[in-house]
Amino acid sequence: MIAQGMGDGMKRGIAWGLLAALLAASHAGAQSPELQKCVAGTKTNPEWAQCGEAEIKRQETRLNAAWKKAFACFDGESMAASKQSFLEEQRLWVKWKDASCGFYSDGQAFGREGQVLSYPACRAAVLQQRTQFLEKFGKECG
Repeated sequence: MIAQGMGDGMKRGIAWGLLAALLAASHAGAQSPELQKCVAGTKTNPEWAQCGEAEIKRQETRLNAAWKKAFACFDGESMAASKQSFLEEQRLWVKWKDASCGFYSDGQAFGREGQVLSYPACRAAVLQQRTQFLEKFGKECG
């Protein structure tokens, strides 16, 4: 609990700090070795941004492969309704994914480092989570 004697600005600062620490801790374990190596080997925001973009692209590629395999599980006329439902679910998930982690990208709350380090790590974690689900689903059906 944040102390009652503190001003609103200080409370807000502590709350943002705690949120940032929690989010960083949750995304640190999700970072791929490629992203970790890239960030460790660079020193500037533009370089970190390139690392993040490459990581998101890698995770999108994995997601697309997992999606194709999972979607192939719905083969045949008897699966048409389930196939359509699964497709609608994925479309909704894509909308959610596209909106996820946006609080990092505006630069207001977390600055430039939030844009180039935290945003890609957060988005990659979102992609990884869905990919893991689709990979498991694809293995179980096939």
